[in-house]
Amino acid sequence: MFQGIADQITEAQREILRQETLQNYYEMLEKFRKDQIREQKKTNTAFSKFSFPHLSSTDLDQIPGLKSLFYVVFENQENENDKKRRSFIQMYLLLKSFPESIRVFSDEMKRIKPEVKSKREIRSLRILVRNIKESTMDKYFYQEVSTLLHFVEKAGEVKARSSVLDMLLKLGEELQQRLYGAVKNLKQEENWGSWEMFFSRKIQYDKIQPGGIDRAFEVMPAAESLMSCFSILAEPFFSTRDILILNKIADGFVEGLIDDMMQDWLVESKTKKMLSRINQALGTINLMVRTLTAMKEQNKNEISLMEVERKKRIEKTEEYVKKKLSQKV
Repeated sequence: MFQGIADQITEAQREILRQETLQNYYEMLEKFRKDQIREQKKTNTAFSKFSFPHLSSTDLDQIPGLKSLFYVVFENQENENDKKRRSFIQMYLLLKSFPESIRVFSDEMKRIKPEVKSKREIRSLRILVRNIKESTMDKYFYQEVSTLLHFVEKAGEVKARSSVLDMLLKLGEELQQRLYGAVKNLKQEENWGSWEMFFSRKIQYDKIQPGGIDRAFEVMPAAESLMSCFSILAEPFFSTRDILILNKIADGFVEGLIDDMMQDWLVESKTKKMLSRINQALGTINLMVRTLTAMKEQNKNEISLMEVERKKRIEKTEEYVKKKLSQKV
């Protein structure tokens, strides 16, 4: 009698809450993507005003890696104090980072779009749940029925939470891989900012091949965007303070790394400041992933327990209603 009703309400409630999450996620991804495109245009306009007699756009395109870029722009160690040259490098690298950052948001939107239903469909599901409840209560009008329906709605909420946790953990694991890879590459980077080494070897600056710092930096724009994606979905599971901390790390993450790269170069501290920033992000993500993993296990156990309890409640409610109906007759 109540098995079909319970199944409909649980599934509808699960889908309603899942869709609310997906719709909000898609809208925020679109907002972040538009913000990045707007910043890209703004940065491109500002960068177009820079010019150096010894550099053309063709020269920049032919520079193989970050070491080459720094050596070619500065030309010699004395020019490191030139703020215009520093700004040129910082803005050039920021401009190079936008396509990958935007790509992550675009790809994520394409990935979830087929799963996102229209708001009209969700309204229809809400109406369905309401109608099922009203018709059931009109027919039986017992407290036991009301309690059962509330319970099966709760089961739908728990199942919806499970799907969001899966999405979050997938994003978290991808972020961890990128950040761990960046740390590994930066630790292998030697002589960042050292002019003496290349003077002694008489190497042409524009022929220096990419190294660990290039491999580390090329994944950072995607990492910044993934942190923003992670933050959107993580909001219901963490305190406002935790989300603010994550957003502070993600906001301007690449720009901050570029500043760190410049400082590490100027003081010849290898990649100390860059490593510090990435490790801070990694520590935050690791902690949140561990918390989410525990939440997923707890949610899984809750689903199992609720399935058992759900069956018992359905049977008990059916017996109670049958008994009351027989007494009424």
